[in-house]
Amino acid sequence: MEFYPFSDDLKYERTWKEPALAILLTEHHPISLWVPVSYGGHVTHCGWVDIYTPHDIPLLPALGKASDISESSDSQSCFTFIQNCLLDCCQQHTECNTFPSSAPPKRLLHLESPLSSSEVSSHQNPSIRLCQTNGQPHRYATLSYCWGSAQTIKTEQTNIRKFQAGIDWNALPKIFQEAVIVALRLEIHYLWIDALCIIQDDKIDWDTEAAKMGDIYQNSYLTIAATSSPSSEIPFLRPRPPGYKPKTLQFSNPHRLSNALNNPSSLGGTGDIISLKIRQGPTISGMHLSELLNPRIHGALTTRGWALQERVLSNRIVHFTDEGIKWECRMSIRNEDQRRCFPGHVQKWRDFSNTTGKNQPLSISSTPTSERTSLLSQFQSALFITNALQRYHSRANIPSTEKSTQRSELQGFWRVLLVDYTKRGLTKREDILPALSGIAARMQSFHNSRYFAGLWYDRFVQDLCWRPRGSGGEYHCSPPSPSDSVPREDVDLPSWSWISIRRPVCFAVIDEAGTFSPYSKIVSCDCTPADSNPFGRVLNGCAVIEGPLFEASISYNGAEASFTTPHISHVNIELQAPLMEGTLMHNGGWVKTARRARKGEIPKSFKGTVWCLYLGHWKPGARILTMAAFEHEFLLILGLSTRVAGAYERIGNVYSLVAKETAEVLKKAAVQQVSIV
Repeated sequence: MEFYPFSDDLKYERTWKEPALAILLTEHHPISLWVPVSYGGHVTHCGWVDIYTPHDIPLLPALGKASDISESSDSQSCFTFIQNCLLDCCQQHTECNTFPSSAPPKRLLHLESPLSSSEVSSHQNPSIRLCQTNGQPHRYATLSYCWGSAQTIKTEQTNIRKFQAGIDWNALPKIFQEAVIVALRLEIHYLWIDALCIIQDDKIDWDTEAAKMGDIYQNSYLTIAATSSPSSEIPFLRPRPPGYKPKTLQFSNPHRLSNALNNPSSLGGTGDIISLKIRQGPTISGMHLSELLNPRIHGALTTRGWALQERVLSNRIVHFTDEGIKWECRMSIRNEDQRRCFPGHVQKWRDFSNTTGKNQPLSISSTPTSERTSLLSQFQSALFITNALQRYHSRANIPSTEKSTQRSELQGFWRVLLVDYTKRGLTKREDILPALSGIAARMQSFHNSRYFAGLWYDRFVQDLCWRPRGSGGEYHCSPPSPSDSVPREDVDLPSWSWISIRRPVCFAVIDEAGTFSPYSKIVSCDCTPADSNPFGRVLNGCAVIEGPLFEASISYNGAEASFTTPHISHVNIELQAPLMEGTLMHNGGWVKTARRARKGEIPKSFKGTVWCLYLGHWKPGARILTMAAFEHEFLLILGLSTRVAGAYERIGNVYSLVAKETAEVLKKAAVQQVSIV
């Protein structure tokens, strides 16, 4: 059986070895058909096809309405949609017009055009210059985009004076030009672009402005997201792919056909045919939970690390995607095609981070008010975030038990963000903490806990329960490959933090409806910051943990490892990186132990000694979302540190079902304090 998507140059073959078809049915939403498609005999991705109606059909009351999207994202209809969203937001959403009191960006681009806003285009070469704000507030837009392999123009110490006099229009990459056009057409005369508003070869200026990135996007009047463009040279104001041009689907009215069996003369007329529209839906990598819980915003930008913070913290953001214009603000989510939207975790962040403290639900565009409450409550019950998050800092005298529950829900949300974030790419790996620093700073304003290299002190043991996520998905950890060896520049990063590996992570403790019973506790933690940003880069870190610790024998075959003790045999270890053998002094004698392999080293089979730290026990609750709805134990696997004498380094973990007898053995292990670097 063959399936032809809306591409004329490739033929995709669907085999019966894969699920033939999946249908996603949500009341008052278009019908989505999910088809795993293959090319060259291998499944490459999942194709979505949407079936919808542009008007009400009495016989199909549950089928959602949608409009056709424009054929190009620079059409007047697109800008009319954006202008209407912006006008509604400015006039009706008090929360979206409340900005935190923080310093404005140090620099902005000043935009001018002799033409009216509706006439602005790239052919008229608008005037652009870099200006100092001198601490004065301005109404400005921000640009969220992918740099690509190389940025052709950027502000440096050698050209900043030239840019302050004026920037040559033809020297700007296509995305920058189009961002200027969008801003001017919306009558916004100041624009912030990181490449031009930060001195890229001045470390002090970069560190200072990067630390303010969260405030810059949060204070922005509007964020322009070039979501569909993989680099600054690829335009986002462009014709849509042909697959999104709808086709008409007609079929016979089943009720009229049924009646015709008894009365053949009743056939005929317009009532015998129902006309629907069909078009290509978004292409995603699979039916994973994190894909389905997010609003349908897809594009190259959603794979980039910096873009998550830019999206989450923006008061208002407009996405230019191949699937149509998408609008998000604190109070609403709207699509160019007018389809109804679910709030994903990005929208829920805005919901509970509302600085006014009002407990108002996020609105769903085009959904009747009577339906919104039930629709939101149903969806929120499937998420890790509940309305308690909105109330976390908006209610006085919250009972300690309730506040503890709310704090746990907030932490669960942080881990959901990390699962998303660590799947994204960064041009510079050293940006892994700076690109998240704005969200971390905002999160700290909620619970006031101390922050150490991506972990929170008051939930430190739970946060240690991160796991490398393999290609098999969230609940499968594949063995590390040679590319997962530790680069030289990462050797000193704290091994207990997820920033020490270059793989996506997931969390064993993520659904806070369950119960995590810790058997270890944090005694102290310290990190050496690399700059003035308290949420930014770190040079090293040490965490002192107290808990049940026991020695074990490790067996490594060059790819996989397991450990054995007198009471426990052959437990598989989820490794952070390939391992190498090391012989170090410990307690007055030489011990053969395991350490993480570094780039260029070739792992070999060996046996040695490791230490197992029993972190805790996980019991899922009734509102569990994972397939692993069983009780689990979490152990940290440690090797002796080659960097700090007397300290340990994390080399892996164990997250598995453990018999009750074994769990008792673990709990009876001697409680010791260990320093992990």
